[in-house]
Amino acid sequence: MTHVTREVFWNIPGVFRTVFYASAVLASGLFISGIWVKFSVWLRGKDNPDDIVYGMRGIELARMSLKGLFSKECFFAKRVFEKSRVRGVVLVITIWSFLTLFMGTVILSLDYDLRLNFLNGMAYLVYSMILDIAGALLGICIIFYLGRRYVFRSENIVSSMDDAVILCLLLLIIITGFSTEGLRLAYFRPPSMDWSPVGYLFARVFEAVFGGIASSYILAHRLVWLSHAASALSFIAYIPFSKQFHMFSAQIVTSAAIKHNEKLRGILHEG
Repeated sequence: MTHVTREVFWNIPGVFRTVFYASAVLASGLFISGIWVKFSVWLRGKDNPDDIVYGMRGIELARMSLKGLFSKECFFAKRVFEKSRVRGVVLVITIWSFLTLFMGTVILSLDYDLRLNFLNGMAYLVYSMILDIAGALLGICIIFYLGRRYVFRSENIVSSMDDAVILCLLLLIIITGFSTEGLRLAYFRPPSMDWSPVGYLFARVFEAVFGGIASSYILAHRLVWLSHAASALSFIAYIPFSKQFHMFSAQIVTSAAIKHNEKLRGILHEG
């Protein structure tokens, strides 16, 4: 079973690959510069002893943000669970599904770019199934958020265009990702395609639509792959300029509050 794997840039011409890598560098640059601009604004208050960033440098602010982002309080949505169990469960599934897909992308990039070639055989099949399940769960959560904000919205929910952009971008990334996988599976029909359960369902849909015409799979796959890449990179570049930046900022505020409370308890204890 060691030969079971997939070609990363199957059906993607070299020029498109070059554009993709250049766009990835640009999106990453926008992401980093956007965060740096936000941090720079916050650090302007460092001369005020009462400010939460007093005496901090940019690197310390980033460390505090990442520490909070990867804390168990964030991973298990402790604060949300206190308000709503349903929202807490959905948020935990969202966080872990998103993290799984992110790590899956990193693993695939390392395997391909560094020529490690460890994603083959059973390792690839398990990898494929885990990412399929994570993608499906994240898609369900995004639909839940869309329904809660725009279909079954309560009076206390305030939605903006920014919310719609982020949620629609995420949903587009998921749909185009599964469509790309489904078209590839429909074209090759590998015996192991049932290890990609959601991709297999998409493949069956495309088989019904295109009727087994190979040229249709080729063209559709290329167009959908481009849409998937564009939406994913757009999402990365947009995060620092959207409300979703609270993933980082909320952790800074929480960490600062914890630090302040510990300092206050120390003063009271000494008193």
